[in-house]
Amino acid sequence: MEKLLSLRKFFRQKLGWLSLCQWIFNIIEIPVNLLIATKLSNTIIDATSGNLDSVISNSVLLVMIIVLKKLFDIIFGFVFQEIKTKVLHKCKIDFYSRLLSQSLFTLYSQNHGTIIENINDDFNTITNKYLSTYPNFLVCIITAIIYFSYIAVQNWMIGICLLIISFLQIIPPLIIKKYLQVNYEDCREIEADITDYMIESHRGFVLLKLYKARQWWLSKLKEHHKTYLKAGKKSIFTGTTESTLNEIFSIILTYGTYIILGLFVLFQKSPLNVALLSISLSSGFYKAIKSIFDVIGNFAIVRSAEKRMHQVYENEKHTECPFKLTTINFHNVEFEYDNKLILHGINLTIDMTKTNIIKGCNGTGKSTILNLMVGLLRPTKGEVSIGGIVAEELSDVNFCKDIFYLPQSDPRFNFTAEELFEMECINLNECYFLASKFNIEKETLKNTKINDLSGGERKKIFLLLGILLETRYLILDEPTNSLDNRGCKILVELLKNKKSGVLIITHDNSFDNIADHIYVVKEGKIYIEK
Repeated sequence: MEKLLSLRKFFRQKLGWLSLCQWIFNIIEIPVNLLIATKLSNTIIDATSGNLDSVISNSVLLVMIIVLKKLFDIIFGFVFQEIKTKVLHKCKIDFYSRLLSQSLFTLYSQNHGTIIENINDDFNTITNKYLSTYPNFLVCIITAIIYFSYIAVQNWMIGICLLIISFLQIIPPLIIKKYLQVNYEDCREIEADITDYMIESHRGFVLLKLYKARQWWLSKLKEHHKTYLKAGKKSIFTGTTESTLNEIFSIILTYGTYIILGLFVLFQKSPLNVALLSISLSSGFYKAIKSIFDVIGNFAIVRSAEKRMHQVYENEKHTECPFKLTTINFHNVEFEYDNKLILHGINLTIDMTKTNIIKGCNGTGKSTILNLMVGLLRPTKGEVSIGGIVAEELSDVNFCKDIFYLPQSDPRFNFTAEELFEMECINLNECYFLASKFNIEKETLKNTKINDLSGGERKKIFLLLGILLETRYLILDEPTNSLDNRGCKILVELLKNKKSGVLIITHDNSFDNIADHIYVVKEGKIYIEK
């Protein structure tokens, strides 16, 4: 609940004043529409009585009011839209910043599809709450009250009749509201699942191709789409039913109003000008009543969006907490995956001022240990702390400046290595010098995008980044992958001269000569070899 309130406070602070401007703009239309309706009814009365001069003057005034209103709408709409775009962009940037400042464990454990759905649809739903839903709701309530009062002052019976028949509009939402909400939620979940499936297949493209799993993958995708199609058909049917019902009741309201007001005039229960005024205002009155109930229905969608969004919105304020200790500590650590015990009974202290090597065969849990260290995974039992901070609480505040972590899979960015180094404010001359040792030409750094580099070149770029950043701790997961023998020797030499602490996960013996401590992972435990 606290996170949900914090999320609402965040958007209210960013969009509150813009919401007020939208409300003021909408509220101005009420007196203008009342004036137009009054002038229109008077013009018709004058026309029926043959008062040509009055018809001409009222018509000119009416046209001027409408033209001025349209000009005001266009000018204000243009200015407001420009300001709105800038504010929403800033709001989204601030939200992304807050989102990415969460702990690494929180970010790593979230589904990509869910995050994408939240950032896109839910973000728009919540911002529309402040820029459209709330202002329109308040304006519609005020509009309905003022229109009803204005008509009732002229003839209270007409006011009561219009109010009663206006409630016919709530029948369609009452009938299908439940189905709309359920279908909406189902579609959102399926869309997130499909997004996750596509992302996973993109990452595993090589394996799918290697094992000729194309047909298997397509069959699974077909199952997802069948589920989506089923939910989509329900959603289309529900939406079509709602539109049809709304159209039917709109016709009933329009012609029913004409009939009722005609009868009032026929039986002399109301003068013609009051009936004409009521007809002019009835469409706006009905629209206001309908919008009130539509917005009430949208509140459920907004609440659902807020509940989903607050799951990826961290309320914790990560304060800067520099490492006071120089160790990584494992205390009675166990880790399970799919009910299978991967690690157990680990009690270990690693001195991060030294060069440490963790070795082991493939599949023994080396990368799992590393993910526990940097907070990407949470131990099933026990605790892992790094520099005095619980690993799963590491965030950008205390992680990026103190630790450089290079996983096995190198990031693929759509910009050059030189641009990457400039982002990190690294001296380019040093980059060129060390890159030449790795046999990477200056032109490659300047002109070739990182995602276009070979696996070996990409690995060398990120190794250079880790060395040049001069962080307190350098953590590398299988850094020799994709490197040739010459590249391995150069890396060993560079790490040998590095002053900061180094932790390397590896399966070979390339770094044994520079290691202060060597640990071996075997049968779910860590043993000290050196």
